Amino acid sequence: MDKRGQFFLFAAFLISIILFSLGIVFNSAPIIRENNLAENIADEMSYEASELLNHEYIQGKQADSESNILKLSDSFASNYKNAEIIIVYGLGNPVGIKARYYKQGSGEDYILKTKISENTIKVDYEDQTYEFIKHNGYNYFVIVKIEGPYGKYISVK
Repeated sequence: MDKRGQFFLFAAFLISIILFSLGIVFNSAPIIRENNLAENIADEMSYEASELLNHEYIQGKQADSESNILKLSDSFASNYKNAEIIIVYGLGNPVGIKARYYKQGSGEDYILKTKISENTIKVDYEDQTYEFIKHNGYNYFVIVKIEGPYGKYISVK
């Protein structure tokens, strides 16, 4: 019996398996889903605001906190004009808590749909109530909404 034919048959089979597996491995396309973008924006805004507030506390410049928070939020809103952003910020007392709404890069105060109680801050947005735990110090919370062809994504931080 001729063993040379079996060797070439096995070699051809092995080469075809290798080529097929390479085709499967290299035939993929990574995608970034819009819900990841909304979550990434909310995470980044929350992180940057906490770093800003920590820096101002260490430097003893708490009086500038509100204006710097608004500058930071204005910057994010102008960079992500397709996102609707609501920020809730201010000191822990009910008078100090404020909310601002950004749509297409411009912001306006969002006071009418915000309820502040002893321990919580409730924000009504799009037939949904978002509840945050109020802290004694400076508070900063973010709601980011992005609408795309596959639906609406909302991230809360």
